[in-house]
Amino acid sequence: MRPLHYRFFWLALGVVLLALVLYFTLSAPAFERDLPGGDKLAHGVGFFVLMFWYAALFQRRYYLWLGLFLLAVGGMIELAQGWMALGRRPEWNDFWADGAGIIVAGLLSIGYQRSWLEWLEQRVLKRAAPHQSAESP
Repeated sequence: MRPLHYRFFWLALGVVLLALVLYFTLSAPAFERDLPGGDKLAHGVGFFVLMFWYAALFQRRYYLWLGLFLLAVGGMIELAQGWMALGRRPEWNDFWADGAGIIVAGLLSIGYQRSWLEWLEQRVLKRAAPHQSAESP
């Protein structure tokens, strides 16, 4: 993980974000989908947010693994939608939308040495990163 002062808070918030994505993708639809492709947009945005969030928590060398993990989550969501009888059905285009969101967030994040969370802690919250020992990666 990156040397963040509030790292456990940020990680907990990331778990909440993941839980929200799982809830909204696995629960019965709460609204009519009037916007054509709106479901795909929601999947793409949801997984963009997840990847952008977790990319701010972890160093760049873990981005590929984060992306693959989130893509696996997206695939499991589609499989679970097929098994559940809540008015949802598996659509592999949702899976591809998940992947597009992950890729865009990863590409946006990879160009920066520091994450936006490090910037937020240092500039806005006025907290310096905790001291890292020489053994820390």
